[in-house]
Amino acid sequence: MDKKKIVGLIQARMGSSRLPEKIFKELNGKKLLGIQLDRLKKSEKLDIFGVITTGSPKDDPIVDFCKENSIDCYRGSEKDVLDRYYQAACKFEADVVVRLCSDCPLIDPYLVDEMIEEFLNYPGGTDYLSNTEPLPTTYPDGMDVTIISFDALSKAWRQADKISEREHVTFYFYNNPDQFKVNKKNLPQDWSSYRFCLDYPEDLILIEKIITELDLRKSFGKMEELVAIVEEKDIKNINSKYQFGGGWGISFEKDQHMKYTKAQKAPALNTSKGSELWEKVTQVIPGGAQTFSKMPYQHVEGVAPKFLLRGRGCKVWDMDGNEFIDSVLGLGAILLGYSYEEVDQAVYETATNYFNSPSLPHPLEYKLAITLNEIIPNSEMVRYAKNGSDVTNAAVRLARFATGRNIIACTGYHGWHEWYIGATQRHAGIPKIIREFTKVFEYNNFQTIEKIFKEHKNDVAAVILEPVNFEPPKDDFLHKVQDLCNKNKTLLIFDEIVTGFRIDLGGAQKYFGVIPDLTCLGKSISNGYPLSVLCGKGEYMRMFKEVFFSGTFGGEITSIAAALKFIDIHKRKNLSKHITTMGEMLRDNINTIIKELEIPYCKAFGYGWWPKFSFESVDNFTSAEILTLFQQELVKRGLLTRSTIFLSLAHHEPHIRQMLQIIKEAMLVVREAVESKRVREFLEGRVIEPVIRDENIKH
Repeated sequence: MDKKKIVGLIQARMGSSRLPEKIFKELNGKKLLGIQLDRLKKSEKLDIFGVITTGSPKDDPIVDFCKENSIDCYRGSEKDVLDRYYQAACKFEADVVVRLCSDCPLIDPYLVDEMIEEFLNYPGGTDYLSNTEPLPTTYPDGMDVTIISFDALSKAWRQADKISEREHVTFYFYNNPDQFKVNKKNLPQDWSSYRFCLDYPEDLILIEKIITELDLRKSFGKMEELVAIVEEKDIKNINSKYQFGGGWGISFEKDQHMKYTKAQKAPALNTSKGSELWEKVTQVIPGGAQTFSKMPYQHVEGVAPKFLLRGRGCKVWDMDGNEFIDSVLGLGAILLGYSYEEVDQAVYETATNYFNSPSLPHPLEYKLAITLNEIIPNSEMVRYAKNGSDVTNAAVRLARFATGRNIIACTGYHGWHEWYIGATQRHAGIPKIIREFTKVFEYNNFQTIEKIFKEHKNDVAAVILEPVNFEPPKDDFLHKVQDLCNKNKTLLIFDEIVTGFRIDLGGAQKYFGVIPDLTCLGKSISNGYPLSVLCGKGEYMRMFKEVFFSGTFGGEITSIAAALKFIDIHKRKNLSKHITTMGEMLRDNINTIIKELEIPYCKAFGYGWWPKFSFESVDNFTSAEILTLFQQELVKRGLLTRSTIFLSLAHHEPHIRQMLQIIKEAMLVVREAVESKRVREFLEGRVIEPVIRDENIKH
């Protein structure tokens, strides 16, 4: 039988309403967390142990402490502790997880080893062994040890729905004895009245007295000795008024709240730190952000955070420690999840062992090129850049040179360069003569593109479009466009900045079987590292020997290494299938909620890999006002999204169910506001505005 990897995970955070920063209280010159870790080092059964804390900046000191003391540390969700344990168990490749708590600084490592031994050799096997839960227990409070097999933890992580079962790792196991082998370890005597945990000031007083006595005795202090000291020194009454599990009631109240069908506005978020910084940032950065879509008016200004501090998986945290499930994902650039270790490691190793940006080409450029040629149907040659706009601009310039023509026909969004943005209302600074060379047609309206060809006979250099977004192609639209381009010797360019790697590893062209002349890729190709790609047929791509397309960082190889690793993971994890399945689950259940709550002015639609929701105007309230109220209630409940939803490999069923619960609660508020005709009264921030007002841009 293979040896199982036993991993001890100590959940810790700085926040505590009863005793703030309790784990950093010092006794005899040592922090209590350090005392606990030193005690656990005596365990002979734990293969590894580490601290699992949250992504909140409030818990940065814990991460720093672990680094200083060479202790493994994982950051995850503050509210969903079950998710934090599961993700950490995956990171440390645990077969068996030993759950420990930082509010048990006097934990007995010999007891830990005894329980591990019993777990591994339990007659008939077991999924779960605890000495405290379910209550009642015979062990002292503060000697809590729970051991869970990884398979059982994974099952609970996938299935647990109640807030109490997500906040408290153990609840789902003993609430479902038909699904798990749940077992309890008891003492022959009842020591449950002894309290060695750390929740209240009185607990700290008792622990200090115990540690002082152990130092005098020069003794380690097993559980039995701790009990003896309490009796000998007659100090049991110091903290005996407190009971095990005193804080659980709050979670049970939240469970009941999930059943509510009455509208309740969520409390406002504390975003004071972010707002304070914003005032300074806008003095030195025009608009406060580098991208229009990241500016505050896209996320209910006055309600939503203005900055994000860090992300992991599908969770992000702002400067004030608010935690969100994120379905904006860096405007779609993150397809694996934030801080994806394999990709980040590939970047680190490339920068450390080779280059970041070399003085001459690097072999990795070739490696990615032949990889793309294998998976993108039209790809025969490849060029690299940094943003999607870079490669759409290069594609248009190449098409004009290849055809000797001027006019570009387009639909959808294609970036900030003059040839495209000049055709929108955001054309400030662009000469009128340039704007006249771009003509816009409607997606799925073949007559509108035919009209452009008739009006500009023999002068249409290229047709560029997103092959699909939320609206599927109808009446063989893509094939008709391709035939029209072939007939007129016009280049067909697919902007697959969004569709690439989402709808399929080979993009929309593979999915629909329509092969363009040129393809633009970007966003998710390197999971957030800056890289875009123009690929296509060799007969056109070779013309870049004459067409000027050049940039210092086009051959920046750390992002290229990220792309290679991303593609490898995409293949291994069947990424497109995953996000499509999650998106369909989300979309279909949103529509179920809409039907159940009778909200006819809202709908969810689109493909599973890129779902969307929208609102219609009602009475004298605009769709933008209703959407703003909806997003206001979403973000206050911990869901950061726009009306277009991006999902990643890190979004799993538990996250989708949490999103749906938040969406239902927000829908209830919207319904109440509309029915009572108080939508504007309910709004707490500025109404969301589109970056570009253009009916042909669907996102």
